[in-house]
Amino acid sequence: MRTIRSATEFFVSARKLKKLPVLDCIPIFWKPPVMRAFKLNTDGSFIGNPDLLGAGTVILDHMGSWS
Repeated sequence: MRTIRSATEFFVSARKLKKLPVLDCIPIFWKPPVMRAFKLNTDGSFIGNPDLLGAGTVILDHMGSWS
């Protein structure tokens, strides 16, 4: 329940931000790891310092599965 409340709070506060133009678009492609290995991918972004921050992580095998 706490996660849902935090997500709701984020989306409500995010709507109040002014939209910034996208300056550049860089295509990014995922390359799978070698067989029987796992790959850790991370990403993050922020608006202001230290206002809003977002981060994520995913671990995938050579087939692109996370289970």
